[in-house]
Amino acid sequence: MIKTLYLRGKKRLESGKKVTVGDERYLKMAEESLLGEMAIALEMPKGEVKNFIIKRASGLSIE
Repeated sequence: MIKTLYLRGKKRLESGKKVTVGDERYLKMAEESLLGEMAIALEMPKGEVKNFIIKRASGLSIE
C-alpha cells in the first residue's frame, strides 16, 4: 500500500498534478502503522525507527 501510494503521488507530481489529500492521508496512516509495528519488532521508540531504517538502508549496495 505504501509503495503504491508513493508511486502514484510521484507520477502525479511528474505530470504536473497535485497529490490528492486522500492519498496523502492514507500514505501517512500506512506509514505510521508500519513504523509502530517496526518499533515493536525492533524494541525501540517509534520516533527512532524511520531514521534507523534510513541509516541501515543507506549502507546497502544495490547490485
